[in-house]
Amino acid sequence: MLRSAYQLFKDTPARRENYTSVTGSSTFPLKFVAHRWVENVPVLERVIDILPSLKQYVKSVDEKKLKSPGTKSFETVKTHAGILCWV
Repeated sequence: MLRSAYQLFKDTPARRENYTSVTGSSTFPLKFVAHRWVENVPVLERVIDILPSLKQYVKSVDEKKLKSPGTKSFETVKTHAGILCWV
């Protein structure tokens, strides 16, 4: 989930613009590094902070307000954002 959230908006200015316009947030996920797990605390904290915005973005895509990215990273974020409803 952490890697996919970062990949979803990496090097995609149009997707970043859509996210910002729908959510009003310009805060994006940080890069996840699998072999430096101690350094991933800020990455996890950022995802927890922006989880409502990620859910709003996914909802906008589901409601066809935005074009679906059609990527594996989007599908992973979509799946896990629904599971993480307790946050």
